[in-house]
This record gives sequence, structure tokens and C-alpha cells, in this order.
Amino acid sequence: MDNAPAAAPGLERTRAALKTLLLLAILLPVLFFTGYAWQSYRDADAAVRDEVERLAYVAEEHALKVFEINEQLIQRFLALVNDRSDERIRAEQAAYHAELSRIAADIPHLSSINIFDVNGAMLVSNRFYPVPAQLNIADHEDFKFHREGRGPVYVSPVYEGRATGVPVFSISVARRGPGEVFRGMVSITLRPDYFSEYYQRLTQHADGAAIALLHADGSLIARYPPAKVGKQLGGPFAERIRAGQFAGSAEYVSSVDGLERYGIYRQIGAYPIYLATSYAREAWLSRWYERAGVVAGFTFVPSLALCVILAIALRRLQREEEGWNQWRAEVTQRQAMEMAYKQARRLEALGQLTGSVAHDFNNLLMVVSTST
Repeated sequence: MDNAPAAAPGLERTRAALKTLLLLAILLPVLFFTGYAWQSYRDADAAVRDEVERLAYVAEEHALKVFEINEQLIQRFLALVNDRSDERIRAEQAAYHAELSRIAADIPHLSSINIFDVNGAMLVSNRFYPVPAQLNIADHEDFKFHREGRGPVYVSPVYEGRATGVPVFSISVARRGPGEVFRGMVSITLRPDYFSEYYQRLTQHADGAAIALLHADGSLIARYPPAKVGKQLGGPFAERIRAGQFAGSAEYVSSVDGLERYGIYRQIGAYPIYLATSYAREAWLSRWYERAGVVAGFTFVPSLALCVILAIALRRLQREEEGWNQWRAEVTQRQAMEMAYKQARRLEALGQLTGSVAHDFNNLLMVVSTST
């Protein structure tokens, strides 16, 4: 009879427990990290959109304040000259030049303050004294705009100043006499780099952010990171602005730096000026990758160590089972040999008994044969 144990005690239960633990050591970290990565990606995307909104709000308030200050200055200059003839203004050019220079010195975004007569000739400027006799802007779009009475305020795209050669853009209002007769123009030119410098300070802790000031014709007035001012832009924002849409948002590839961005734009008050803020996708994704990499390390390194330990335990269990099976085979073989030996002994005894009976039977036959 085979008395060897059928299986090693508890090995199957131990193997099942170890395999379950190994499966959990793989699945749980994967499920946790997948959930974390998805949620953190959504949080990072939402944070970027909030940051774009915050930057837009601050930059919009700044731009609106600058333009309102400019309008107030223009009204102040109009009050200085509107009741005076061009001849008197020319005669008092030195006093006006000194006053305009004093005002401009305290306002960092101003490039120049200029007053023109009905023919486009410069009467007074903070930049020049005396004013250049040959300087005339009768062919400028802003002068034509006011001369033709197309509106109260004109904001120009960026252009190169004729006298200075420096990129500027202007905001201007017509000088009008009794009966709204056109008498010339008051113009303030602004420095695009003033805005780009402000945007640089605003985004110094927001790597990947960009802020731009755009004209209604889709041209660039100012931007940080820097770009060529006056350039006609492509992309969804410039197209929507040219189409007269006052605000919007989009994910797009920037025509300036070629980066994939999320951004928003909005009009500055009633001016033909728009503010656009955006964030480069690769910038915030790289930060998300860094954070996700740290979490992945803390998640998968312990999991990998646990998997190695469990794999070693399973291997040892397998070797133990192999040893058990080998011992069981040896026991079974020994039992079989013992059974065979016993069977042989029984057959040998039976053979001896049979031989003895045959011998006795032969002896009996001989006795019977002799007797007869």
C-alpha cells in the first residue's frame, strides 16, 4: 500500500497567496499612478488656464489704465492749445516744449507728445526744439482719420518714427475749433518696449507664458517673449480680431514661436487694441512630467522591490516543492521495491512448498508402486 503523502502540506495555499500578492503588487501601483496621472494632468491644465486668466486680467487692467492716462493727457494738451492760433503756438514754442518735456519726463511709456496744424506740419513737440520745418504727417493714416472726421480717437499700429527711426505707436485726437472745424491733431506716441518690459516682469515666474498687445488689424504692437513688432500675425487670434470678434480662447500653434499654446484674448476697453495671453503646452507639460516622474519613482520602486521579493519566494517555494516531489518519488520507489521483494519472498516460499509437496507425492507414488 502507498503510504506516501499526496502533496506537501500547505504548498498550494502558500503559492496561491504569493501569486495573489504579486498580482496586487503590480496592479495596485499601476492603478494608483494612472489615476494620479490623469487627475494631476487635469489639475495642471486647469491651473494653466487660471494662470492665463490671471495674467490677462492684470495686463488688461494695466493697458486700460495706460490708455486712459493718455486720453487724459491729450485732453490736457488740447486745453492748452485749443484757444490759441497756430501762429501764437509757434511763437510760444519754447514754453510749450518745456511744458511737454516736463510732463513726458514723468510718464515712462511716452515716447513723444506732438501737436500738428491743419496741414500736418508739426507745431510743438517735447522731442524737438525747434521742430523740424520739413516734418509733415499729412499722409499719415491717423491725420487722414481725423481730417475726414471718422472718429474721436485713433490708435495706430506700430510704425517707425520719421524723425527718430524708433518703433512707436500713437494715440491721437483731433484739434477742432468753433463749429467742429478741423484745426489739426494732438498725438502721443508710445513705446512698445515699455509694454514688453512690463510683460517680462509680469511673467518672470511663469515660464512658458507669453503676453502680447495686438492692433485691430492683426499686427503686433508689443510682446514678451520678444518678437518683431509691427508684424502681421497669423493664427486664430489675429483672424478673429480682424473679423471683429472682441474676445475668445483657443489651443493653437503660435505663428510667432511655433509652439503649441493655450491662450485667450480680449479687447482693451473700446480701443482697437487687444491683449492676448497664452501658455506654451510644452512648458507646463514638462513640469507635469517632472512631478509625475517623482510620484512614479515613489510608487514603482517599492512595488518593484516587493515583486522581486515575491518572485524569490515563489522560486524558493518551487524548489521546495521539487524537493518534496523528489522525496515522495523516492519513498514511492522504495515502497514499490519493498512490495516487490515481499512478493518475491512469497513466490519463493510458495515454490519451496510446491517442490516439497511434489517430492512427497513422488515418494508416495514410489511406495504405492513397490507395494503392488
